[in-house]
Amino acid sequence: MTGLGRGQGAVAGHAFQAEVRTVNHKYLEVKVKLPNGLHALEPRVNALARQRLTRGRADVGIFIAEGSAPLAKPRVDETL
Repeated sequence: MTGLGRGQGAVAGHAFQAEVRTVNHKYLEVKVKLPNGLHALEPRVNALARQRLTRGRADVGIFIAEGSAPLAKPRVDETL
């Protein structure tokens, strides 16, 4: 059950690459690596991986594709 998968796509004008690496393991263990600014999506990415996998250790990485526009930095609304 060792494997490697890669894919790419675009969302809101930003190009992303995703990579999943798996190795045999008795239980299911998912580790997610996301770019700065997207850490809030970690539970959702983890849940999606768990829907597809039943056991093993899976390292899921999502990266901003080289040459893609940088993600906007969050703004603080001080009046709010």
